[in-house]
Amino acid sequence: MRFLAPMVTGTALALAAAAGCGARSDTLADVGAAGTTGTGGAGASGGNGGNGGSGNNGGDGNNGGDGNNGGGGGGNTPECTPLEAVVVTAPPYMNSLLPRLAHSGGPDEKARAVLGLVEIPAEGPVGIMSQAHTLGLEPWGAWPPPFAQTAMLSNVEGQIAIAEGINDDLAALYMTPAGDVLYSPGLAAGAPGPGAGLDITTKAAPCFLAKQQTGHVFGLGTAYTLPSGEGATEITVGFAALTLAGPMLAWMVPLGCSQGGAAADGEAVKGGALVAFGSGTTPLELAGCAGGLEPGFPFSNRLVIAKITGNPTTAMLGAVDDGYSQVDGIAMAGRSDGAWVVWSRFAFQGDPGTVQAARLDDDGNFAAGPWKLAEGFNLHTGAIGADRLGDDLVVAWADVSQIPTRIEVRRLDGTGAAVAKGSFEVKDSLMQAISVLGSPTGSDVLLAYSLWSEAEQSSKVHLQRLGCAQ
Repeated sequence: MRFLAPMVTGTALALAAAAGCGARSDTLADVGAAGTTGTGGAGASGGNGGNGGSGNNGGDGNNGGDGNNGGGGGGNTPECTPLEAVVVTAPPYMNSLLPRLAHSGGPDEKARAVLGLVEIPAEGPVGIMSQAHTLGLEPWGAWPPPFAQTAMLSNVEGQIAIAEGINDDLAALYMTPAGDVLYSPGLAAGAPGPGAGLDITTKAAPCFLAKQQTGHVFGLGTAYTLPSGEGATEITVGFAALTLAGPMLAWMVPLGCSQGGAAADGEAVKGGALVAFGSGTTPLELAGCAGGLEPGFPFSNRLVIAKITGNPTTAMLGAVDDGYSQVDGIAMAGRSDGAWVVWSRFAFQGDPGTVQAARLDDDGNFAAGPWKLAEGFNLHTGAIGADRLGDDLVVAWADVSQIPTRIEVRRLDGTGAAVAKGSFEVKDSLMQAISVLGSPTGSDVLLAYSLWSEAEQSSKVHLQRLGCAQ
């Protein structure tokens, strides 16, 4: 996702702006032999609301669907009830931001989760380095949950991506200040030394990291210089395998290209993985920025869905042209028969910003939707997050039309109908994307987000749990 850091100056602003790609992590199925990809299908004609019409004539609000924009909740939609927010304590002289959540094993309410976050120096002693912490917690039992540090990565530049490790530990993807992008597949308690892990590439922002039986699929946003001399961002995807000899890079290929910010996420499906990304091209092959950009469409105004079934030497990609403004955020979530994709566009030339969602089949075709979940000129479109609750989707976004900022949460079933909804307010400025994690029981959701306090001149990571049972 492309990040926005309102009212932040100096190091914090530079770090938030440099984090050009981000997404949720989850588990991927095994990736087999090379194959072709599915194409993005057309949107459905609209969902049915509680008491309203359907399709093109559907009502909106609590009385029914929203026509072509998908179904809405009925008048008695259950509430997603928030508990008291928890502030994650930061070390002295450090700002905390760029949070990520991932599962880490365990059944039901004893299931463990991991919070990854980045800490950057605030005003303080000279020589303090940026670092990343990963904190273990059991978020589905007693609240607030106890924390336990699982690993610390010193000398980290920009954001990190985390996922469940191969052996019930933790995996991380991150970049050092020297520009080395490292994959650490098995972080145990303690801190690996500088340079620990597999050196994948250089100068790339981690987008997502997703577990597979023998390794992890990952996505990166890589700086690229076009023949014109202009800068661009290339979206690449790859697979790092964990072998007896240690981690190794199996393959890495380019997908899309944009002169704007980069957004991408990946999710498990039968026979491989789906990757959704924003691109300034309609790619028909894996050319990335080498394929150039279409005149008049330099930014990532297309949502592209790719099916990855192995080392993808060739691929067929389907693009969704639903607007001219940039795709500002993408989040994916799994389900038993495909995946969910959520994407946002910022307001552009009189057109409002939007948050949309769709249900995909295993080949990447639109099985239902897309549905427009929010629309307006005051959406923080870089702050969306999503995960699964059973086979349902839970999605969060931010409305900054008033002070304090309001974070909205929706649970959607397979038809796009809201089966639970809720919101809560935050008094400080929301930074970057909201990370979302659904409980194994399908009843609760955990959010992680960072807030900048103008009064304290600092950024802190907050955790919020909501009960979202149907």
